[in-house]
Amino acid sequence: MVSDVEVFEFLTEVRNSGKHNMFGVAPMLVEKFGFELPDARHMLLKYMDRKAWDKIENAEAERAAKIDKLLVELDEHFSVVENKVDKFLNGRTDFSPEIEGEELK
Repeated sequence: MVSDVEVFEFLTEVRNSGKHNMFGVAPMLVEKFGFELPDARHMLLKYMDRKAWDKIENAEAERAAKIDKLLVELDEHFSVVENKVDKFLNGRTDFSPEIEGEELK
């Protein structure tokens, strides 16, 4: 019995070659691994489904990284504003009331 990993590695090589439409490679699985055609189609769909989930997971990871970066930037800006407000409330005048070109109102 052939493993899913072995079949998926073969399908990845086929996909990376760019020579075949992936929807038409089930007969290749029949020839290479001895599957019955319905089983080959099932294995191909299983592979394609896994690839789709990988893309979704990668997109979610990228989105999470962007959100983390924005939160860090927001925290840095908040710290600057908080520091200026503290100075203002304590009557200090040795600071600029502008933050990146915008005056505090």
